[in-house]
This record gives sequence, C-alpha cells and structure tokens, in this order.
Amino acid sequence: MRGLCAQGKMETITTDVLIIGGGAAGIRAALAASEEGAGVLLLGKGPIAASGATFYPVSKGWGIQGLVGAERTDAGLKRFYEDIMRVGLGECDPVLTRILVEESGPRVDDLIALGVHFLKDSQDRYIRVKGCFSEAKRSFLAHDSRNIRHSFLTALRGVPVKTVKGYAVDLIIAEQACWGAVCLLANGEFLRIDSKATVLATGGGAGIYEYNLVSDAEIGDGYALAHHAGALLTNMEFIQFMLGARPGENRPYISLAGLNRPHMLRDAEGRDFLKVAIPDPDLRSVALKDRERHAPFSCRDSSYLVDVSIGRSVRGGAAFSGKECRAGPICHSTISPMPSMGVSR
Repeated sequence: MRGLCAQGKMETITTDVLIIGGGAAGIRAALAASEEGAGVLLLGKGPIAASGATFYPVSKGWGIQGLVGAERTDAGLKRFYEDIMRVGLGECDPVLTRILVEESGPRVDDLIALGVHFLKDSQDRYIRVKGCFSEAKRSFLAHDSRNIRHSFLTALRGVPVKTVKGYAVDLIIAEQACWGAVCLLANGEFLRIDSKATVLATGGGAGIYEYNLVSDAEIGDGYALAHHAGALLTNMEFIQFMLGARPGENRPYISLAGLNRPHMLRDAEGRDFLKVAIPDPDLRSVALKDRERHAPFSCRDSSYLVDVSIGRSVRGGAAFSGKECRAGPICHSTISPMPSMGVSR
C-alpha cells in the first residue's frame, strides 16, 4: 500500500461497496448496490443530497433527454445516437454514446418511479422540449429541485445504506486494484474504509471557478484521486460555461439563453448594450435566435457574439434588470464523465 494508508494507525471499517460522493449519482449507485444485497457505505463531504451540482439551490432542476415507451424504436434510437455524434464532432465515444441512448428511457422511468416529477401539460402528457443543440424534442423537464432532493432522500432512507461525512484523501491501491479509501473526518481524524468495490461519484471541478453553479466542494478532487491511483482521464478540456445571472448566493440562477432576456441587460449608462455591441439589427437578431438553442457557450454559431458582448459589458458595470448581479459566462460542470474506480475482488 502507499500514501496515507501506510502511515500510523487509524480506525478501519469494512464494506462491500464504498461510494464517494453524496449527490444524485452517488445516491443512485448506493440504491442499486443495496438492492443487489451489497453492504454499502456512502461518503459525502456534507449532508447527503445537499452538495455538488445536483442539489445546489441555485439550480431549479433538470432537463433530461430520453426515449420512453413507443418512442424506443430502432429508428428513434438511431436518430438519437446520430444526433449526439453529430454534435460531438467525433469526440464522443461510440460505445458510451450507444449505452447512453439505449438506457436513457429506462433511467427516466427509474426517476419517475423514484418520485421525481416531470412537467406535464393540461392533458397529463409530459412536456417535451429540445435539449441543447438537439434537433428533436426528447427532453423531460424537472424544475423542482426540492422534489428531486426529497425523492432521492426518501429512497435512500428505505435501504440499509450507511453514511459518513468526510473527505476522501487517498484511494487504497494494491496489486493493481482499488481496495477502498482513506478519509479525513470532520473531527480531524483519519478513517480507513476497506471495500470490495469503490465508486467515484464526485462530480466535476466547476467549484474552482469564481462564478459557478455548484457548491464550493466540487473542486475536481475526484479527478485527482483517480489520476493518483493510475486512472486515465480523458476529455478534461471540455467544460460548460452557461450564459446567465447570479442575483445572490443561494438564489435561483437566471438563464439568459432561451428566455429572450439579454435585452434586459443594461450598461452603466442604462443602454441596451447588445444594440451597442452588435449594431447590425439582422446580425443581432440571428445571434439572439442562435443563443436560444443552447445554454452552454458555443462558437459554432453566431450566439458567441451575445456571450462576448455580455462578458465585456459586465466588466464595465452592466446590470440585469437594473439589479446588481453577476451576469455573463458561469461555469457549470465538466462534460466528460469521471472514470469509475470500481474493482471487485
């Protein structure tokens, strides 16, 4: 063994499965492992279901693309797959993309069974919209983060999963396998957790940016743990920057994409600065229309003109609807998935 695992004595506990991360991914993994009869320990930096990007209060909820029921035809799945590969410009892993497409519908069904409420119309049909960069209305909308948190916590309380509050500081690596982790607890003591399988559900690193949509605890330490243990990290250069406004801490994030609100931003003199920054009305109209098609920043279309204009103007004292706030590019998360360190004995 190496690192902290070889230094001095510490309390040791044992479990079948150790899951590091107390967000939706970690809780979902804990539920799945527990349902299979495994003993599960869930390690979170803070209260479970109260950290990371999933449950951070500035997020209103989720938009999730998936094909359910009669939509799951060969042709429908093929179009979904091709849509992702087209948008990814050759950077998406075909195998992982295929898995995502095939499992999208069943996972949406899982969330509904868990109690997550997706928006419906007056005829009790799920409202479907186009996801970012998508050409089809596949996205379900869950805009109540409180309902999401309640659903996950209720399900977690119904299974025998143990929880521990602390930081994973090192993975226990020996014989080319992961055997658990060493954790730093709130009281300053170290705890060793021996496990037959370890899952990293630690989220991304958006918390290292000054303006972000996640908790400060999401600092990319899961990447560091995996890299230190010998895992190969990929697509680290892909990071989402959303166009929006942060009126204040723990208040809902206001998206400026798709809401036709950029015109509400004013410069220090009270002018609509998009008209100043993009004087050509036709170009400005096209840029705003392009900006409505996706939340993350992109230079693939003319929408980047809106982001650049806002980014430059806020440095000069621009405000959103006359209120002081942080408006402009805000880091949301890395796009690429964290490689799991799941190794069974």
